[in-house]
Amino acid sequence: ELRSSDKSSLSLSKPILVVDTPTSIGMKLPSGSKKKGSSSSQKSFTVRDLANIVGQHYPVSVIDVALQEELEGWTMQDLVDYFEDEDRHATGQTASPSNSPQRVGRCRPRRQAAQEACTLVDNQRPKVLNQISMEFSRSPLRQYVSSPQFVRDLDWIDNVWPQELRDQDEYPVVQYYCLTSTGGCYTDFHVDFGGTAVWYHVLNGAKDFILIPPTDENLASYEDWLCRPNQAELFFPDMLSTKAGCVKVRLEASQTLLIPTGWIHAVDTPMD
Repeated sequence: ELRSSDKSSLSLSKPILVVDTPTSIGMKLPSGSKKKGSSSSQKSFTVRDLANIVGQHYPVSVIDVALQEELEGWTMQDLVDYFEDEDRHATGQTASPSNSPQRVGRCRPRRQAAQEACTLVDNQRPKVLNQISMEFSRSPLRQYVSSPQFVRDLDWIDNVWPQELRDQDEYPVVQYYCLTSTGGCYTDFHVDFGGTAVWYHVLNGAKDFILIPPTDENLASYEDWLCRPNQAELFFPDMLSTKAGCVKVRLEASQTLLIPTGWIHAVDTPMD
């Protein structure tokens, strides 16, 4: 068991899957709204709930999964329209926010960048779009979310960064990210920026991870893979001389995963 009094000896060297309840590890999470048409009293936090907290005009960046390219100029309302698009759910294909029923009759003019992004989506359907870069430390969402207690016990920003700089909002804004992914989203193998350790918690749906330990040999192979001109055609694990230590983890709703610094990993989303 990790306790606050044990900070000097806390470390993280292997991935940890936590299946206990979020409250049991000191997390705070937002509660959702009851699903429309559902007879159940169970609440599910949705993209619309997210937009209601941070605001419909809050800017977000989405990624075209097939091309691994970023589409700029989107807002939270665009993301809500995309997730709730009835055609996407009915056909299994994604649709542009510009075609969703909620868009009809709205008077808010779309900025040029957003229109260009939607035109690109329209011309290249079907699309699977992923949103993985919304850092919300300075947004209204932050008051609804707290990381696991042992994450806060290990966090250098919380424990080492000078308080006088924090009071001036001069600190790395990288502690809290909100991801919204549709089924079929995939993020290729990578090491998280700055060698940071990361934690994931799934509110709804699921995520599949392939985790590869950062041995000298694996890191050398990873560097080789990154430099290959045909990188997109190569499945990185096929380049490893041994699969020892590599693991696949399914992260279900209400579960939490910790990934240590330097671990190479890919992420697949089997459902919205």
